[in-house]
Amino acid sequence: MSENERFSTVDSVVFALSLLMSAGIGVFAAWQSRNHATTSDYYVGSKQMSVIPVSLSLLASFISAIAVVGIPAEIFYYGMEYITYVLSPLLAIPVVCWVFLPVFHRLGDERNITSAYQYLELRFNRYVRLMGTLAFTVMTFLYMAIVLYTPSLALSQVTGISLWLTIVCSGGVCTFYTAIGGMKAVVWTDALQMGFLFLGLLALGIGGLITAGGFANAWEIAVKGGRTQIFNFDPNPIVRYSTWATVVGGSFMTLSLYASNQSMIQRYLSIKKSSHAQIAVLLNIPLKIVLVLLLALCALVMYAHHWDCDPLLAGYVSKSDQIVPYFTLQVLGFIPGATGLFVAACYSGALR
Repeated sequence: MSENERFSTVDSVVFALSLLMSAGIGVFAAWQSRNHATTSDYYVGSKQMSVIPVSLSLLASFISAIAVVGIPAEIFYYGMEYITYVLSPLLAIPVVCWVFLPVFHRLGDERNITSAYQYLELRFNRYVRLMGTLAFTVMTFLYMAIVLYTPSLALSQVTGISLWLTIVCSGGVCTFYTAIGGMKAVVWTDALQMGFLFLGLLALGIGGLITAGGFANAWEIAVKGGRTQIFNFDPNPIVRYSTWATVVGGSFMTLSLYASNQSMIQRYLSIKKSSHAQIAVLLNIPLKIVLVLLLALCALVMYAHHWDCDPLLAGYVSKSDQIVPYFTLQVLGFIPGATGLFVAACYSGALR
């Protein structure tokens, strides 16, 4: 690995600052609420959160570090068919806005609920609430194990730091600011982390285009490699991707996340007016589209560089999840702090 392909001191400082800023938001939120801390303030930010940060926070709940390093690697190996998933929010999110969200908001105003499981008790009984809570808790434990592992794997690839140490540190930062700052800290930290994510993906995409000789050249290489097919209407259920699976199946998955997931509902209830909460959710449609297209751009330029030399087969990386951070070092390693920014972007998918 050349000097330009190492995680420099400046990169380490940039990455450390991103973690400190996340922790600092938690401390500030706790200090700001020190004289009027209530249950409502902790769980739903006293219902005083603004549309833009909540919308970014909702997006943060959708995107994980698995997606940041996994989607570009998936497109690198299997082509662009995945990106038709961006059509699914167009079908699912309006249903959430006008069918599900008003119900939770009305109950939040009338019954002061702060979770989906309180609704289950009101609608059915306490046992159903407990079953739903237990199922969500188990799912979250299993999900967070993977979400923490993925960016830690990326960081260990570019820095050589112990995998387990990075897992403990990232989990510790997230637990710290959530525990002391409540919903206000979570929402504002999510908004900050989405800023890191968009900046990191833009830096990698633009840097990759420059070194690949421009978009036209990168696209031509992808065409020759058979990576540019987007729509696939094959009804065969065992094909890796089809438009039916990504759009129809993706719509149901998006509906399940936005209509019933506790992480989402708690954010809806942090906005005072139902109409404003609907705007926050609707903004996720263009935000999701831009985000997935940026991930696809990163995959495109990555393929333009490595179409004739697979880093995994060549032994430069040991897992496909390490291809994106490896490529980041190649493209951005000569810019002080740029690799640190991208690693911070990867971590933005785990610190929530």
